[in-house]
Amino acid sequence: MHMTCPKCQVDSIPFGKMWLRSGFGAYRCPSCGATSRVKKSVPLMIVSLCLGGLSAGFGLFFRSWIVFGVAFIAVVALDALIDSRFRRLEIADAKNEP
Repeated sequence: MHMTCPKCQVDSIPFGKMWLRSGFGAYRCPSCGATSRVKKSVPLMIVSLCLGGLSAGFGLFFRSWIVFGVAFIAVVALDALIDSRFRRLEIADAKNEP
């Protein structure tokens, strides 16, 4: 899976790289060289927090680390799927670049 560059509209930024950095990094498009960042989305942040709470809730409810681990893996996979579908990139401001 790849993210679409907001400047040249080419699917060239690897989604895994974006997801592992959790939206804190800047990404350079290999096609046009534009720097972009993940667009902040409050609803997506709320969904991610709820999914994390769901994972912790399963572990506490069943009082089992195994159940917590399985729920955590399922929640991480679901969060990655949601992010790949709905998260977008925006062109980074020149003043915010290092």
